[in-house]
Amino acid sequence: MRRKTLWKGLLISLLLLVLFRGVLYRAFIQYQIVGTREFSEITDEALAKDIRRRTAGKELNTKEILEVSRRLTDRSLTFTTGESSNETNAVYRAGAANCIGYAALYAATVSFIAEDQGVPLLARQVVGKLELLGWDLHAVFGNHPFFRDHDFVEIRGAQSDEYYYVDPTVSDYLGIRFVRH
Repeated sequence: MRRKTLWKGLLISLLLLVLFRGVLYRAFIQYQIVGTREFSEITDEALAKDIRRRTAGKELNTKEILEVSRRLTDRSLTFTTGESSNETNAVYRAGAANCIGYAALYAATVSFIAEDQGVPLLARQVVGKLELLGWDLHAVFGNHPFFRDHDFVEIRGAQSDEYYYVDPTVSDYLGIRFVRH
């Protein structure tokens, strides 16, 4: 009887963790911007065609643009711990990227769709540090170059005070769409 109650408690706890993972992640993890990184415009015809196919005949608002961009990035890339370009078109063709490539493809896709739709959005690939309750997570890994910093994307309305912060890598693997800055 006691064992059955324990399993139920564990199962309910696990279910709650999964359901509220975004809220919990934003409560404990904060992103600090320490720089920016340039990303290139989309020039690859296959990528442009794929984006236009996904948006054809639709008038998208900001959140819909972010969602289409997220889905395309998630479906186009797999994560690698190896080096990755921040040249958007090369990242798309390679199909694998680290946080730099994920952020470059996502930011370029947001910019491409926003321009195509006439929605005034500015996407910026930013370099940051992740903190767990104020503690620098990058310090844990010492001088290893892979863990030096982390790229994510800042999106803001060009004619409003609307800001969104998206970590496309975390979005792909944990399903967390927005992060806290």
